[in-house]
Amino acid sequence: MTKMHRPLILCVILTATVPAVTGCHSLGHVDELWLLKQYGDEADAMDEDIDVAEAEYRQIREDADNGRLAAGIDRDTVRERYGDPVYVQDPADRQGAAVMWMYRRPVHFFDSDRVLLYFNKEGRLIEYAVQHHQPVSGE
Repeated sequence: MTKMHRPLILCVILTATVPAVTGCHSLGHVDELWLLKQYGDEADAMDEDIDVAEAEYRQIREDADNGRLAAGIDRDTVRERYGDPVYVQDPADRQGAAVMWMYRRPVHFFDSDRVLLYFNKEGRLIEYAVQHHQPVSGE
């Protein structure tokens, strides 16, 4: 063995023994490592879903603020543009309205403005409103 080969052999030995000594690649931890990877992937997917929902809320809020929600558009068109509402209610107290949809920011359950859309029985938008968040004392 020449002096030139000694560092290479030492590198190969260290590469093979360090993970074995520390347990980094032992088969006993493969399931745990796989589970951690799955959790990480799911968290990434949830972050992406939140980003999409936030963008959809910003768009419907901008359209509501600028008068671009036209009376007569159908529920399918609204769903395509802004995603699914976070809440759907059958408002019996509103004359002529069959369904109310609510949109709000995805992770701000109680401290977010809301966009409310009211559809008639035929599924056409008849009215909308923006409800501004009213802070409770102490917020």
